[in-house]
Amino acid sequence: MGGIYIKLNKSRLMVLIMLFISFVIGIVFYLIKNGGSIDFSIYIAISIVFLFGVYLIRNITAFKNGEVLEDELSKKTINTAASRAFYISLYLWIFMNYKFDLGTDIMLFGVGGMVVIFLLNYFYILYTGKVD
Repeated sequence: MGGIYIKLNKSRLMVLIMLFISFVIGIVFYLIKNGGSIDFSIYIAISIVFLFGVYLIRNITAFKNGEVLEDELSKKTINTAASRAFYISLYLWIFMNYKFDLGTDIMLFGVGGMVVIFLLNYFYILYTGKVD
């Protein structure tokens, strides 16, 4: 039973690493395509990739130390961070609709903002230990 669990953790880490590498390659290709011009959307993408990289490094070190990657507390942390991010992002969407005329970019900024808010909530809960 333990061998199967180790394979699941290792395969989960490999998927996360491949996802991280594909995000980085996508940002590089986007910058090459646009001639290196950086706009606000690329800042959102870079912040998402940075925070995802921190999450990935945390999981890799936990795996190397023999710790369990997902248990009841980590599931509750993710659920709490997701629920907080959802409610905060609703106010973000209302604020963006009221203050800015983003046109078709509203989805990009809204979803990107939701991801950043989720990751910030996740790390806040993780380092303070304040899970509801």
